[in-house]
Amino acid sequence: MRAASARCEAPFARGEAPPVYPLRERLRELMWVQAGLVRDAAQLAEAARGLAALREGWARAGVPGGRAYNLAWMDWLNLENWLDVSDAIVACAAARTESRGSHFRSDFPAPDPAHLHNLLLRRGGGPAPRPVRFTRLRPEAA
Repeated sequence: MRAASARCEAPFARGEAPPVYPLRERLRELMWVQAGLVRDAAQLAEAARGLAALREGWARAGVPGGRAYNLAWMDWLNLENWLDVSDAIVACAAARTESRGSHFRSDFPAPDPAHLHNLLLRRGGGPAPRPVRFTRLRPEAA
């Protein structure tokens, strides 16, 4: 518990250099351009590299003031979660070598019935395919 608390309070010792807000804006831009609705393997690889760089920046970012009513601190804490979710999105998008739903891989434009699965992602591991369980209606029956 103390280690987690110390990790969360670490940005106070760093002051405002570098601030968290430019990192948040770069994350939004990176995810829209490199991992948006239309993407390919090269863009996703670039997104993964960009996310690693942003995570390094986040680990060096600081916030001013104290814990009470500190929106910069809340944004710093939230940015770690956004980076985690962005990593998951990029890893799963790179693992899916087809287009399905509203997300389109320009290097794999067609859906592939052989790849009809969900991707399970756990911290520290890569995406693992899991068969889709059809409980009401199978796609070929529709």
